[in-house]
Formats: sequence, C-alpha cells, structure tokens
Amino acid sequence: MKTATILGLALACGACAAPSLKKSEHLSIALENYLSQEDSLAVYREGLREAIEKADPAFVQKKLSKSPYRLFRFAGAQSRDAVCIDMGIGFIDAPRVNLHGDPHLTQFVVTKNNYGLDDFDGAGSGPAAIDLVRYATSLWVFTKSVPDRGFQGRQVVEAFFDSYQKNLSAKTSSKAPALVARLRKKPQKSPEEFLVWAEGLMQAADIDIKTYDDTGAWDILIAYAKQLAIPDPENYLKVKKIGLLHTGVGSALDEKYLLRIEGPSERPEDDLIVEAKVQTSFLDTLCTTGGLFRSLLVSGRMGRLKPTLNTYIPLQNPQGNEGVAVWVKSWQPSYRELSFEDIQSQQDLVELAEDAGAQLAMGHVQSIAVPHTYYLRVILRRWFDKNRHYLYALAKGLAEENVKMWEEYFSRPQR
Repeated sequence: MKTATILGLALACGACAAPSLKKSEHLSIALENYLSQEDSLAVYREGLREAIEKADPAFVQKKLSKSPYRLFRFAGAQSRDAVCIDMGIGFIDAPRVNLHGDPHLTQFVVTKNNYGLDDFDGAGSGPAAIDLVRYATSLWVFTKSVPDRGFQGRQVVEAFFDSYQKNLSAKTSSKAPALVARLRKKPQKSPEEFLVWAEGLMQAADIDIKTYDDTGAWDILIAYAKQLAIPDPENYLKVKKIGLLHTGVGSALDEKYLLRIEGPSERPEDDLIVEAKVQTSFLDTLCTTGGLFRSLLVSGRMGRLKPTLNTYIPLQNPQGNEGVAVWVKSWQPSYRELSFEDIQSQQDLVELAEDAGAQLAMGHVQSIAVPHTYYLRVILRRWFDKNRHYLYALAKGLAEENVKMWEEYFSRPQR
C-alpha cells in the first residue's frame, strides 16, 4: 500500500491554496503517486482509531457503541481529511464554495415553519466534495446500521447526487419530504413544557457567567441585539439560569452551556433557551477554510431555519488565550431532529436525500459570485459531472471503513 507522506500532504495543500496553478505533468504525477483513495481510507482509519483511543472510555462506550452511525457522527474531522487527500489533483479545478462542513442525514430538522439541514457552527468554504462525500457517506452508513429494514443505499446515494446535479443547472420546484407533515402532526411541547424540558438538560456546575466580562464579549452581544432591533437588550439577555450541556455525538466533547434568558418580557412563558458553545477550532483543513465570520455567512446563505439569536462572540479569555469564540444560538420550541424511527420507507429516505441535494446545491453558490452566479453554477456542474464517480466511490469506501471500525471495537470483546 502506498503511504501518504508529508510531501503528498504538502502538495495537496498547495493545490487548494493556489487554485490558479496550472496542472503540469510533474504535479499530476506527484499527486497521483502520493494521494490515492487507498491512502485516504488509511488516513481515515488511523485518524479515527487515534481519536477513539484518546477519548474517555466511558464516552466511547456510551455514545459510540450503539451503532455504526454513532461512530460516523464522531468522525467528522477524519472524514474531511480523507476527502482532501483523496481528491488530490481534483481540487485544482474545484471552485471554492460555501460549505456546511458536516452535513449528514440526521442533521435534518423540522420546525413548525421550516425544515432542512441545520447546525452550521462548523461551516466555512472549500471544495463541494467535503459536503457531498460526508452526506453520501451518511446515507451508506445509515443503510448499513439498520440492515434488517431493507433500505437500498445505492438508489438513495444516486438520488442525492441527481438532485444536486439538477439544482446546479437550475433551481427546481420541490415539495417537502412527506415525513415533514408527519412530524408536525406529532404532539408538540407547550412553551412551559419546553422550558421545563430544557432546564432538565442543564447540568449543575460552578459557573461564573462573568468570567469573560473584561473581554468585551458582553458589549458585542448587546451590539448584536441592537442590530436585531431588540428593545432593552440588556434586560432581554439577562441570564436566569445556566448549566453545562452534554448532548450530541460529534460535538459531545465540546464545552457547551445551556442558558435560560429573560426574553422580550418578564413573563416566564416567553423566556428563551440559548445554547453557548465554546469553540477553539473551525473548518480549517488541507483544503478548507473556516472561521467565525465564514460560519455566520454560510449559516445565512445555506440555512433555512432562522433562530432568533445566532451569532459568534470572539473572546480573549483572562489567561490571554486568543482564538476562542462562543457560538450563541437560541433554540426553537418546535425544533425536532430526525431520528432513525422517523424514516419509515425507502421513499422517505430518497426524499430526504433529494431535499439535501437541493439545499446543498443552492447553498454552495449562494451570494459568493454575484452577478456571476450562473457562471459559478456552470463551473461547479462541470466539476461535479467529471468527479461524480470518485465522490461515489469514496463515500462508499468511507462507509465500509466506518462499519469495519465499529465492528472491531464494539462487536467483539475488547483485548
């Protein structure tokens, strides 16, 4: 097996950093020699193994052992690295687009007014392959996680790619997946029930909410609230309760807090629940670029859900550490994430894949080439048509590696 070397990685990084670089024969040979799908799968496998070994054993057993899909959600960073390495020379031709960063099947969310892929805190810019392979892999892993339900992975992945392709050519009219209406018919929490439920997620801790007062963070948040035309923002943002939050899989190890704030009035029923997630890294890999501002831009360009509060606060903490930020996002009472049980048929899965393809196609090019958006669509469509079979093969390969790794750790006694 060829081994990905530092030289190979440097070439990959140079390719994505200089998209105008001409494809010389020497560069093509070098990239093909050092970077292959076999290499990328090896990088994924070893990177994921290292992450599992470093994680708290209790976390691994509790969060990752339930299904291959849980392990897949944990492996977002390793997936991005594998895609960067696998595409190699393809990144020279690939236009940089808005990236979700971690789109997958169960990122689909339904509220009373909207639906679609959510959770853009790791968004950025880079080649579309990052999003396309990640979502396609999630479809493969889902079908392999529930083998007794008869889902056909190939058909669903092809439907996803077909939808992406069609929506690059032109925005197509589409209706919501049928399960959206089904989920909206299920009983919803009242405002009071929602607040009680959210407070139940807050884990007690000795938290000083004024830790970052000297950093100007509060002034930034007040200024943001004023831009939203929120009356009396100081009172609106007053914290009534706060606790640690330990939810999720891919983000389970992140430092997160859940807050109950005053909201528009002193009436308890209109209080807001706000998640505050401390981040020290963003979508920065061999071929992608992240950051506070990019994440916010992509959230607005690609996201369909519009939370009341959604912003980042850059910080320099009392120890002088820079590069720290807090992502602040309000929760919607009707917010419901997709579960495996919600997907009742192959048609449900196809419709979800088609909707994701449409959202990513439109979001990838939104507001980054005006007035030349049509030209960007043409370039991206040509790149996708040329590389579709590579994307398909890599997604399937990553899914198979994911299942093998899960079986290695959780399907037989550990040594």
